Amino acid sequence: VEKEDDALDVTARLNFRAGRHRADGTRGVVEVRLLAGQSMRPSVIWRTFQMLADTTPSWTRIRDARREEARSGLSKAAFFDKYGFVLLEAPTQMTETNWHHQATTTTKYAAEAEAVLRTLLSLADDTTVAVAGDGAVVRGGPKGQGYARGVHNDMGTTVDEYNCMLEALAIEARLPHAPQQRYRVLNLWRPILPMQRPVVDDALALCAKFSVAEADVCRTDLYGVTPTGRPQAQVSLAPNPAQQWFYYPSMTTNEVLVFSQFDTGRPNKTTTSADSAWSFPVVAHSSFSVPGAKPTEPRVSAELRLTVTGD
Repeated sequence: VEKEDDALDVTARLNFRAGRHRADGTRGVVEVRLLAGQSMRPSVIWRTFQMLADTTPSWTRIRDARREEARSGLSKAAFFDKYGFVLLEAPTQMTETNWHHQATTTTKYAAEAEAVLRTLLSLADDTTVAVAGDGAVVRGGPKGQGYARGVHNDMGTTVDEYNCMLEALAIEARLPHAPQQRYRVLNLWRPILPMQRPVVDDALALCAKFSVAEADVCRTDLYGVTPTGRPQAQVSLAPNPAQQWFYYPSMTTNEVLVFSQFDTGRPNKTTTSADSAWSFPVVAHSSFSVPGAKPTEPRVSAELRLTVTGD
């Protein structure tokens, strides 16, 4: 572990895509296979599975995002706009039992999460915020799913990819190809009870969106997780030393990490030469083992995705 000015930068192994699909434009394939005795139900990814993918492990410097926020001098909103992620103080009223009841995560916690987003983004009153999918996903612990140890974003970056994902998930709604309002999907990720101490290991690494080059992006089809049997469009990254990776050391159950997973951008915006440059609108991320960590309890976390229509 490298320590500088009380920072906790680490060099850890992340599983990237091999990147061989970038040159010819073909899509990569990731397959989830359930182990013996398991079965797939709609909208459920079982905790015990094998993920088969063409990956390239790479030792990557992952910087202390708390220090990065402090040094940036940016407001929380401005930091989020630039990096695609930000950490907020946000205590929750959810109990340990609440997290495992879908109806509670889509009502009680969704209301808390919506309030967090409205404050962070200064959303207008007529901006619509809604739950994406079936509710919160819990990872870790005896009832949670496994940690996702591969660099990815859970959905693509284009409207076509997003609509293909909706179709694969048997969701009837579709986005218009030229949305009249900005449409975003934001992930609210947090440690949850029964954790009593800060997260020490199996932290979440996040790639600053401005640091991703177009050539890094590997468009991927994820098989084995949808009720229709059709693949779910995702994106992964090939390794590139220019990418800037971060994590928040010692996250607690009173904090929430917000990061971007889909963004159509603002429609009808007057473009400039800077706007015409390619930009990556989402945050690739991965769970990773923190070198030298000695956890006294496993990480248990929950993530809830909310859609935001408008600004």
